[in-house]
Amino acid sequence: MTSTRNAPVRCMLAAMLISLATRCAFAGMVTNITSGGPVYGAITQAVAAAANGDTLLVITGLYRESVALQKHLTVRGGYLAGFASTGGVTQITPSSGNGVSVANGSTATLANITVRDAKSSGIAVSQQSFLALSNVLVRNNAGAAGAGGVDVRDGSRVMAESVQIFYNTATNQGGGGVRLREGSVLELSANTSLIYLNYAPQGGGVMLEDGSSLIMRNQAKVDANTAVTRGGGVYATGGSRVDADNYSAIGWGSSNFNHVTNGYGGGIYADGGSTIIISNRAFISGNRASRDGGGAFLTNATLIVTDGAVMGLIMGNYVCTNVALGSGGGVYAVNSTVIVDDATLSGGQASEGGGIYADRSFVQLGTGTVLGNRQFANANYATAGSGGGMYARRSTVVLSDMTVLSNVAAGADGGGIMAAQSSTVMAMNVTFDGNAAVSNGGGLAVASSYAVIEGAFAGPATAPPCQFMRNTAMVGAGCHARGSTLLLSDALVASNSASVNGGGVLALESSHVLMVNDVVAHNSAPFGGAAGAAYSTDMLLLHCTLAHNGATGLTVNFGATLVLTNCIAWGHSSVNIPAGQTVHYCDVEGGYTGTRNIAADPQFVGPAALDYDLGIGSPCIDTGAVVGVTHDCLGYGRPYGSAPDLGAYEFVPEPALAFAALAFICALRRTRPSRKPGSGPKS
Repeated sequence: MTSTRNAPVRCMLAAMLISLATRCAFAGMVTNITSGGPVYGAITQAVAAAANGDTLLVITGLYRESVALQKHLTVRGGYLAGFASTGGVTQITPSSGNGVSVANGSTATLANITVRDAKSSGIAVSQQSFLALSNVLVRNNAGAAGAGGVDVRDGSRVMAESVQIFYNTATNQGGGGVRLREGSVLELSANTSLIYLNYAPQGGGVMLEDGSSLIMRNQAKVDANTAVTRGGGVYATGGSRVDADNYSAIGWGSSNFNHVTNGYGGGIYADGGSTIIISNRAFISGNRASRDGGGAFLTNATLIVTDGAVMGLIMGNYVCTNVALGSGGGVYAVNSTVIVDDATLSGGQASEGGGIYADRSFVQLGTGTVLGNRQFANANYATAGSGGGMYARRSTVVLSDMTVLSNVAAGADGGGIMAAQSSTVMAMNVTFDGNAAVSNGGGLAVASSYAVIEGAFAGPATAPPCQFMRNTAMVGAGCHARGSTLLLSDALVASNSASVNGGGVLALESSHVLMVNDVVAHNSAPFGGAAGAAYSTDMLLLHCTLAHNGATGLTVNFGATLVLTNCIAWGHSSVNIPAGQTVHYCDVEGGYTGTRNIAADPQFVGPAALDYDLGIGSPCIDTGAVVGVTHDCLGYGRPYGSAPDLGAYEFVPEPALAFAALAFICALRRTRPSRKPGSGPKS
């Protein structure tokens, strides 16, 4: 049997022999197919003799020269002898300087050429010039003053199609693969346009400065690059801009991640008013930061993720997580703006803020956005602290028509979202489903902050538009408030589980809580299955339905106060409402002292299916007080009859039923299938 012990050595020797044979056999030949003339032995000779608009064809082989293009020229390599066909490699390797330079406002095209082993930038474009690259390799170049691979400055523009820029190094500056300066532009297109395996102190793949732009189209990729301090994949500064769309990717695959070895922004680092736009199913996936911002780190910058784009790629069993050893697995934003619409942020892992960490920033998650993932293990994960999906401190968070799904805070609070230190959360039509926290607030935790969660109705809804479903925590499984102001309205809080207190909602430490038009049902906790208030908290419930929660319905202790008006508390195995609270115009199982309270079966339509509509004969119809609530949890107007109804639903019969009741006062079964509440997002 042949030994393989020396196989690597034999391969190296073979490669050296092939390289030597190529160099020894080379006889350079270049022809001008536009203006004619002799066949030249060097590219520089042909360029010097060419006129603007000429096309030069270059025979395969190694050209040891630095090519300067200061005319409008096209240079095409890869031709075989006779220039009739292509089939080899044309390689430019200078003994000094850049491999190819384009200057003087020239317009040039470079095709089918490899530029490698330059001791400066492989390609340099300056003085407002334009360069088109097609099927070009830029590799193994090392720039000391500029980029390793391609250096573009002075408002110049490069358009690259089927181009690979790899194994380049910027030894002293930024931009291992590409550096864009002074308003310059690089546009990458076609699925083989790749910037990978480059290295720099900052901006391992690409560095943008002074209002420059990187445009990525048609599956272009920036991956497997490394930086020391900032931007393993991309570093954008000075008002620069990155646009990636149509399945383009920054980071790709568990082995092809961009990486920062001792700093921030594994995929992207953006500062100085720069803007990053990821759209149309583009990805920021599989990046790593040794500190903060695995996918992206923003300081005084803007990130826009939209139109089906993804932060953290999940494809079946294929998971590409953005990871930060510090905070912000997906995104870390400080003094910045993050806008996400119709996109997914999943698979982020960090000590705190698995998906997003926001500090003094504005975060907006809009229609169709998913923060998390249906598969529990592939959602966002805070490994040691708070905010599995998001951690916001001193920030403003706006959520609308989106889902916070299956995120985990393994170390502390806020499985879905943690808002702290004077943050503001404004949420409309939002679902928190299946999130988990080891301590407080499985779905949402609010500490020393302000939160409003409410419905927005274009017309009557089929289910309460805000939902807290299947979240788990030690206390406050659905929602937890500490020293905060919380408004929760038009919500279905159901099937949440706390191991100690507050299956649905828990508020403490002088919090102020207002709950309006909420259905709190089928939650579980040893104490306060529906909700709990403690430590000088005041909690006001208007038109809420509290039903069939495990153990006690409500708990109140340590100086907290509870006021209920127009509410229903029914179906709890122990105490529905603790003694000594202010309760008026309510239906309480077992009775309760207060103005016009009743103790009669509310006749819910389908409680087992979370349908807490009132049946046609319910004693809760037209027995409430006017308290300024003008709609119910589905958006139907209040009152429908002579007075408001008790609970979250206003009894509004179907037109045929209303007509029959007025005509004959007959008891017909209520049929409003469109008013059944949902059970969270569809699988």
